[in-house]
Amino acid sequence: MSIVVNEAALTTLLASPLGPVGREIGLLGELVAVTARANASGGTTFGDGKVMNIKTGRLYAGIQAKPAEIEGEAAAVIGTDAVADDGFNYGAFHDIAGQGEGRGGGERPWLTEALREVFTL
Repeated sequence: MSIVVNEAALTTLLASPLGPVGREIGLLGELVAVTARANASGGTTFGDGKVMNIKTGRLYAGIQAKPAEIEGEAAAVIGTDAVADDGFNYGAFHDIAGQGEGRGGGERPWLTEALREVFTL
């Protein structure tokens, strides 16, 4: 008796964004993106966010989750392409390093908090 392993099917099953594991990771990624939008905007529109009070809607509109395969593993990439008129990446700045004077000052972890909220449910 022998066992035949279909490597391609196993890879799709466990590592591809198209397999069930990848789809579940994609759903979790989208949940993080929805939570991040709420943190940034206060819900379904912009204005009174839990973490940031965005004014232009760029950050809200730019937050997205994309299914991916990273180093052979199913993943979700979550972030924003929002930048200020001068090209400053304020979303990333406020999430991880915003402190001190200028540019609104003070850390406002809109994405970090979303990750924490989703993965500690």
